[in-house]
Amino acid sequence: MTIFNICKKILFIVLILIFGLALSCSKAPIEEDLEEKYLSALMDIMFILNGSFDKFDQFTSDYTDNKISLSDYKILIKSTMRDIELSHTLYLKLKPPKKFKKVNDLYGKSFEHLLKRNRHLQDFIDTEDSNKMLRYTEQVVNEAELVNKYNSKITDELGKVIGK
Repeated sequence: MTIFNICKKILFIVLILIFGLALSCSKAPIEEDLEEKYLSALMDIMFILNGSFDKFDQFTSDYTDNKISLSDYKILIKSTMRDIELSHTLYLKLKPPKKFKKVNDLYGKSFEHLLKRNRHLQDFIDTEDSNKMLRYTEQVVNEAELVNKYNSKITDELGKVIGK
């Protein structure tokens, strides 16, 4: 199981928790509306990220199985980087209700590492040196592990918010 598969599974759990929370909300109408809008936007972001991780896994598998060339692989992973940038832009527009402040902050930390991952992927794309490619690949994996760490914290925090 790749680090990105783990990331996808954690994001899926987060989506389930968000959906469960959306169904269980019974606050004042204005607060409930804000929470529902926030959760809906958060789900949109998670769907984009899950799709990005799926594509990245598929492209990486195709490359390691010699189904696509390195140059094609580099072009394809650029699209996954754009997905992450789009997701980050959407995240920055979120206005979290007080109840979700900590969840939102944890997403911010997760995005910090996703953006670092993107920078390492860009370095990978920009080089032709196989030793540098290996180093950048290791850095991508390290950042993905940190993303997983924060996604686990997000899952835990959402569980706490739902339990209240």
